[in-house]
Amino acid sequence: MAQAVTREAARGRHHDYVLPNGTRIALDTYLGKNLVSLASEGGEAPQTPGAGVTYPMAYLVQQWADSEIQAHYHQADQFQLFVQGAGRIGTHALQGMTIHYANSLSPYGPIVSEGEGLQYLTFRNRWDPGAQWMPEKAQRLRDTPDRRHFTASHDIDAAPAGQAWRELLPETLPGLGAWLVHAGPDGVVRGREPSQGAGQFWYSLQGEMTIDGRVLGPNSVVFVAPDEPALEARGVGEGATLVVMQFPRSF
Repeated sequence: MAQAVTREAARGRHHDYVLPNGTRIALDTYLGKNLVSLASEGGEAPQTPGAGVTYPMAYLVQQWADSEIQAHYHQADQFQLFVQGAGRIGTHALQGMTIHYANSLSPYGPIVSEGEGLQYLTFRNRWDPGAQWMPEKAQRLRDTPDRRHFTASHDIDAAPAGQAWRELLPETLPGLGAWLVHAGPDGVVRGREPSQGAGQFWYSLQGEMTIDGRVLGPNSVVFVAPDEPALEARGVGEGATLVVMQFPRSF
């Protein structure tokens, strides 16, 4: 069964943190352990038998105003969804909503906040121990054969899309994709087959929906594993506008 977490539940797992360069952030954790929650709560990293194990991670980042998170990479594939504030990621200006994808071992950034700061969600389908800062950690990239570097950023117009799936990120890699879809009042949206990729995250930008009989409000997160059936979401009231993100198949 798909894992679903509300915004209220994630807010109850709030932790402040200071990065090595002094930048202040706060994380509200939806799914999985991460560097910040482990540092705040104590405990060991999840025991995973290998890189191919599905381990969903999702959290909201609040980055303080006029700060910078330096360029880095992760060992897991990653989506980020920028939902509030202004700044830039690399050379891509952030104003409104933007979706960003980075393959494992693909450096990106810096993430620079302006004005009142930034809020963005991070989604991963595998365990990740935390940022590998550049240029200090560049040697691992040079030592990894057949590394496939890929990053992409696309702005989002969040106007309701009807029940047609509006493509936000083209399938540049097998199985990779991101879409905007609207589950209208009492309408049902059936997701893509999870087996086409390596896990899906669904995020409700606005409105309410029901999944597996559970009512989920705005800013809820749902994870669908590759071996699960296609997800069905039914709009409640005015319906719900959703961003669906699918990780590429392993290579």
